[in-house]
Amino acid sequence: QLEPRGVRDRSVLDAMSRVPRERFVPSVARHDAYDDRAMSIDCGQTISQPLIVAMMTEALELSGNETVLEIGTGSGYQAAVLAELAAEVITVERHASLSRQAAAVLADPRFARISPDFCFAMHNLPGFPLGQAVLRSGAFTAASRGIVIRLEGSAAHAAQPETGRSPALATCRIIEQL
Repeated sequence: QLEPRGVRDRSVLDAMSRVPRERFVPSVARHDAYDDRAMSIDCGQTISQPLIVAMMTEALELSGNETVLEIGTGSGYQAAVLAELAAEVITVERHASLSRQAAAVLADPRFARISPDFCFAMHNLPGFPLGQAVLRSGAFTAASRGIVIRLEGSAAHAAQPETGRSPALATCRIIEQL
């Protein structure tokens, strides 16, 4: 269902097929895990629909050598997909209960390249190494959901997969909020 809707990167498609999405959704919703829609999880949050996860991952253009910082672990699903493609994934969550739930799923040895952490703000994450790619899951506003920041040297590139736009002003605002 992803390729006909515009996801072309074979490595992203393969990563999506290797990550068992049903492990990241509430047990009562496991039979719907592969529906292409967002699903409710605890703390009023959602696990993004597979198409959005694939588009955000594809927008990062990962080569396999990157350290990715994901802000907003949620269920851990996006981090698991990213770990299939990056050298390391550092994911942070501000909701303690979501962080604990995700950490339990991500404790599986297959997700060894993921470092989940709980923090209220970026400056509370001790020894935070700035990653080559930053993915902010969730929404700043309804219109800017799924923003990806690609760091290249001192410059940053933000992509909004739903629109295909990469506004520099949005990048500056996002980085300020980090």
